[in-house]
Amino acid sequence: MLRKRNQNRRQGSRKAPGSRTIQIPFRLPYDWSPIIRFLQPRAIPGLETISSETYKRAFRIGSSSGFLEVRPSLEEDCLDLTLPPVRRSDLSRITASVTRLFDCDADPMPIYRHLCRQPLLTSVVALNPGIRVAGAFDGFEIAVRAVLGQQITVRAATTMAGRLVGRYGSPLEASHSCEMARLFPSSRVLVDADLTSIGLTRAKARAIAGLAEAHLAEPALFEPLGDPSVSIARLKEIPGVGEWTAQYIAMRALKDPNGFPASDLGLRRAVSGGGELVSSRELEDRSHNWRPWRAYAAMHLWASLV
Repeated sequence: MLRKRNQNRRQGSRKAPGSRTIQIPFRLPYDWSPIIRFLQPRAIPGLETISSETYKRAFRIGSSSGFLEVRPSLEEDCLDLTLPPVRRSDLSRITASVTRLFDCDADPMPIYRHLCRQPLLTSVVALNPGIRVAGAFDGFEIAVRAVLGQQITVRAATTMAGRLVGRYGSPLEASHSCEMARLFPSSRVLVDADLTSIGLTRAKARAIAGLAEAHLAEPALFEPLGDPSVSIARLKEIPGVGEWTAQYIAMRALKDPNGFPASDLGLRRAVSGGGELVSSRELEDRSHNWRPWRAYAAMHLWASLV
């Protein structure tokens, strides 16, 4: 759980000239460690760098671009977002993207009270009562990442995401970082890209092209707007996007608190507790009582595997 930290922790953090820090408030409790442990192995090489205390990434929103940094505040119940000079018209969009990524709008106590009463979850929920669902800085980016992660390890998916950014991501102008130098490729670039050239299967390449085509036609499909069930159904119409992928996108990009990829191997292992592996259907049935907070249940279960 977030606690006050020693002031000398910041000695290694230097602001770039002209940068500013904005505070993004949240409701206590807020458990920073589980969300950062979730994001860290998924950090896309060339785009993001993540440590136990900071999240950094390259971004372009509107006409503003650069590198941003997020870390827990030392003094307030908030996250500190440090940005380079950006246009006023873009500032609210950038702040909203970070708010979604770190789930700062959630009210944790109703979620905690509901999930801690569920027999399969009581012990894991008690460990992190302020857990958040890792969201999406950019919905299309998370959708592509979900396809990359189909039926392979997190590490392998992260490697492929790095290749994708390295080959098709546009370089960030005036980059002073050797760690973060490119932006995530746009849907316009990926719709016609030959993704088999970076080692993707034809099926995944077609699925990403389908996501890109859908994003160009309907950008709101990857945003937390409207009824998530409608968006999930629409996503599953895209060839190569099945239930697991659509539910993962719902959790992170659509901010659906009930999104739940029941076929996920990690979730099935967490529920099995070292016994016989439960089936996707059985986990789906068991998760019925966790509604409407199944996405948070998923985060608790994944956290229990660390």
